[in-house]
Amino acid sequence: DGVGFGDTGRPFRYLEPGFLTGLSPSSGPETGGTVVTVFGTKFSRNEKYTCRFGKSLAVVAKYHTATSLACISPVDSTVGSVQLALAVEDDVVSADADSPFEFNFYATPVVIDVEPTNGALSGGTLVTIHGTGFDAGQGMASLCRFGETIVPAQMLSDKALTCVAPPRRNTGGSAVALAVSLNGVDYTDAIADFQYNAFVVAPSLLPATGPRNGGTVVDIEGLNFPTTKGMLC
Repeated sequence: DGVGFGDTGRPFRYLEPGFLTGLSPSSGPETGGTVVTVFGTKFSRNEKYTCRFGKSLAVVAKYHTATSLACISPVDSTVGSVQLALAVEDDVVSADADSPFEFNFYATPVVIDVEPTNGALSGGTLVTIHGTGFDAGQGMASLCRFGETIVPAQMLSDKALTCVAPPRRNTGGSAVALAVSLNGVDYTDAIADFQYNAFVVAPSLLPATGPRNGGTVVDIEGLNFPTTKGMLC
């Protein structure tokens, strides 16, 4: 009646401006599962936080520090960008209503094959990864992962990426799983292997000489010759 007031039983919460200041990464696959770090100010381990992706997708946020929380993007999301907001209990807060933070769900990339499939232990081999959906990484930090070693990747098109194989400390040679990330966090299933070849030793050439106009068949004897195709002299 404009005169008498009742008690709602809920306290009113005042939140400081700039409570939410950023997030990383700002994108992830539509299948979900991306660990998103939310940055802000004066987070408290005693509060219950929720990350809201759009209007209907909400997940629990985990307290890390007074300036960061972590939440996992929801599964089975739709490709496209949604506003990401943070809720304290039931109070939704954001950085700025006029320029909210957005999280982009992209189609999950797929690796089809790798060329070449092998290289030297010393590294330096330019590797091209063929697949689909790589254009979703445009403007982001695309990466290749050789086993546990991560190197930058360069997008050529929506169907091709390149990266330079890193060196590997293994004198005997070995195969490692090769995977790709478009956001620096989530990697494709490692269905492709990259073979590191042991250093080739070739102490013997028979014959060791031949005519200037070429045509001599030379037998090379040595150790650690790879069994893969495409070997050149």
